[in-house]
Parts: sequence; C-alpha cells; structure tokens
Amino acid sequence: MEAALKIALQYWAARGRRRTAFVSLGGGYHGDTLGAMVVGNIPAYHSLFHDTFKSQLYTDAPYCYRCPCGRNKASCNAECMESLERILAAKGETIGGMRVLSPMLQEAGGMRVYPAKVLNRLFAACKAYGVLTIADEVATGFGRTGKLFACEHAGVTPDIMCVAKGLTGGYLPMAATVAREEIYAEFCGDYSSNRELTHGHTFTGNPLAAAAACETLAILREEGIPQSLATKSALLASKLESCREIEEVGDVRVLGMIGALELVADRRTKRPFAPEKRIGFKLARKALDKGLLLRPLGTWYTLFRPI
Repeated sequence: MEAALKIALQYWAARGRRRTAFVSLGGGYHGDTLGAMVVGNIPAYHSLFHDTFKSQLYTDAPYCYRCPCGRNKASCNAECMESLERILAAKGETIGGMRVLSPMLQEAGGMRVYPAKVLNRLFAACKAYGVLTIADEVATGFGRTGKLFACEHAGVTPDIMCVAKGLTGGYLPMAATVAREEIYAEFCGDYSSNRELTHGHTFTGNPLAAAAACETLAILREEGIPQSLATKSALLASKLESCREIEEVGDVRVLGMIGALELVADRRTKRPFAPEKRIGFKLARKALDKGLLLRPLGTWYTLFRPI
C-alpha cells in the first residue's frame, strides 16, 4: 500500500506535475502503516491519524444495504459515485491517485459487497480526469471472489494493483505492487537521470516467500482456480441465502468464496444491535462450539472459506 502511494506521487513528479492528494472510497481500509492509515476512512481505526496528519478526500461509501443516496442496487446507476465526480471536478488537477478498496468489496467496513457498475463509473470518472487508479486486491486477489482478480467482475484494469495474502496461499508473508508498463517507464533512465523508485524494506525479496509464491501460482494454474470453485461458491451462496428466514438477519452478502451476514435488531428500520449486547462475540463463540470459525465485525459476521 505504501509503495503504491509512493509510486503515484513519484510518477507525477517525474512528469513535472504536482499531484499530491489522494481520493478514497468512504468506509475504506488499506492497512495499518502510516500512509495507508491516512487514506483509510473507518473512524475507529483512522480518526487519530486524520487529526494528526493531512487528511485526504473521500467519496460516499458504496454501502448498498444502507445506501447513502437512498437507491436500490438492482436499479441504481451507482449514484454513490457522483460524490467522486464532484471531488474530481473540483480538485482533479491536484489528485495523484484514486484508492479503490478491494474492488467489489469493502471488508473491514463490514464486508460490503457492491455491484460492478460502481467500479465502472469510478474508473470512467478517473480516466476522464487523468487520475491513476490504485486497486487494493490484497484480500480479493487470486480467486477469492470467483475471478482471479476482483477487477475482472467489472472488466476494468487498474493503473496500480496491490496483492498479497493469496499470493503465497497464506503460508508466508509476501506482497507485490504491480504497475502498468507506462508508469514503470517513468522510473527508467541512465544513472544521471536520477529516475528511480525511492522505496525499499530490509526484508524485501525473501527467497523462501518467493518460492511459496511461485508454487502457489503453479497450483492456481494446475487446479484451474478460480474456475474450479464455482460449485463450492454456489453452495456457500445458497446456504447463506437461507439465513434470510432468520428475523435478525438484515442482509446477506456473498461474492465468490466470501460471505457475510449483517444482523439487525429491527429488520424494518435496519436498526443495529446496541454494541453493549456484544452480539458478534456471542455468536462467534456459539459457532465455535459447532466447529465453525466466524470473524465478527461489529454486527457483521464474516465467513471465510479457504480456496
């Protein structure tokens, strides 16, 4: 995440342009290092850092169950991205990049699955204003959503993409920041040009992690992932859909091998449970008794099935 921000800033500097701001999706989370925290937008995680360091720009959250525009996702025109268009119209010349929280999904904000038309409108707006798109595929990449990368659901390709986690199957920590060829070219030149990416970490290029990543990529090809997961994904979706019969289940969200339930105290008004009831903790403990691992996020219960 840090590398992606630095690539975008240095790319524009190399082209003689001062584009130092970033715009992110509301409700976004990009990691816990300083730059990533500054462009995140979950108050419980990020408020201190926004108060201390320069805050960036944020769109409305693509939160379909509680749509900020009062629309229905089945018939909407991704009106939540009008907020992005307004930001770009006012400040597009100063914006170096658009951070796209895991495409099609906002995990830490409550496993919010949003439709491909949101991505399409977002990418179109960024292209119109010459703003780089930065896709965070750390959690969604390598088959988790039913496509190799989540951006494929919308048929879009970002300028910069961040991957990790699934890159080694979770066995060893490894991440990669990938950029389009034309962006990479801005960092090339002879020694006198001073064109280089000023970024690096002590433990970069670990050979054991690289070997795990190579084997993971081989398995993805050999076993036809994610295509081979279609049956399992359909089963997960059908089982979770049956939970709609439960009065406390306000919303069911599924994308490939990702599933989540949002529980509410009142389904009609979508009123959430009071935090002091600790519904998430209690449900997770009950599920564990039955051999099921849940990750509670407030009153959202996320179900991750390994691929």
